[in-house]
Amino acid sequence: MLIIGIDAGGTKTEAVSIGDNGVMATAIAGPSNPTSVGIDIACSNIKEALRGLGDVEPDAVGLGVAGLVDARLASELGRCLGLRSPVFFEDVEAAHVSAFLFGDGVVGVLGTGSSFLGVKGSVKIRVGGWGHLLGDEGGAYHIGREAIRMALREAEQMEERGCLADDVFRFYGAREIGELLYVIYSSPSPRNEIAEYAPRVFALARSCRDALDVVRSAADSVAEYIAAVFRRLGDLPVALTGSVYLNNEDMLRPMIENALARLGYRVEIKKPLVKQSCAAALIAARALGLLDERLIGRVRETCPLK
Repeated sequence: MLIIGIDAGGTKTEAVSIGDNGVMATAIAGPSNPTSVGIDIACSNIKEALRGLGDVEPDAVGLGVAGLVDARLASELGRCLGLRSPVFFEDVEAAHVSAFLFGDGVVGVLGTGSSFLGVKGSVKIRVGGWGHLLGDEGGAYHIGREAIRMALREAEQMEERGCLADDVFRFYGAREIGELLYVIYSSPSPRNEIAEYAPRVFALARSCRDALDVVRSAADSVAEYIAAVFRRLGDLPVALTGSVYLNNEDMLRPMIENALARLGYRVEIKKPLVKQSCAAALIAARALGLLDERLIGRVRETCPLK
C-alpha cells in the first residue's frame, strides 16, 4: 500500500508518501492556495512536490488545500494534476485530523489566513475562513494589515507616534507613504506582501505597546471563533496549528486561553499530533477504505509534529 498526502498551503506545499511502515519520503514546494496564487501556479507547485517523492504509483492521494471552497476549484485542480481518483478537502479538515485523529475537538488554523472546525460525532461546525477580504482574523495577513494600518495612521499624525511607523517603512524600504503604498499595491501578491510583515509584529510586541495591541486583538478574535463553536457543540478539546500559531505559541497560547476564560470557557490549548500532510494521507485512506488502526499508529509514530 502507498498513500500520498499533500498539504497545499498559502505559504508552501508539503507532500508525503506513506507505506506499510509509515512515512517514506517528504517533499516541499511553493504555495498552492488556488484562490491566492491561481490554479496554474497551484497545480505547478503541487506537481513539483509530487516529483520530489520519486516515481511512485499511489493507491490513494489526499489533498488538503487552503482556500478550497467549492467543487469547481477541486475539479479544475484535479484536471490539471491528472491524478487517478484524488480526494480533495479543505486544509482545515486535514488540520482537524492532524490534531484529533478522527476524534472530537475544535481546531483552528492560523496561517496566512485563518479557519476553524469543530467536530462532535457526526456533526461538523465550520466557522471563519472567509478569506482576506472579509475575515482571516488571527492569520498573518490580518495581523500584518492591522499593523501597517496603524503605522499609516501614525505617519499621518492620526495617532500618537509609536513603534510601528518607523519599522514598517524600514521593512518595506520606503521613505514616505507613497512609496510604501507602491511597494504593497504593485506587488504580484499584495496579500502575501502584507502577510510577510506579521513576524515583525510579534517581534515588536515584546517591547512595543502598539504591536502588542495588534497581537492581542488577533488573539481575542481567535477566542471568539472557538467560542462560537462551543456554543453550538458544547465544550471540546482545542488544538491550534498553522505557521503563525506554531511560530509564536509562547505569546499566543496564554492570550487566547485568557480570552476564552473571559468568555466563560476554561481551555488548555493543545498542538496537533501529526503533520497535516500525513493527516491528508489518512483522510484519503479512509475515503478509499484503506484506513485501519495500524496505519494510524504508524503515521503517529513516523510523522509527529515537531
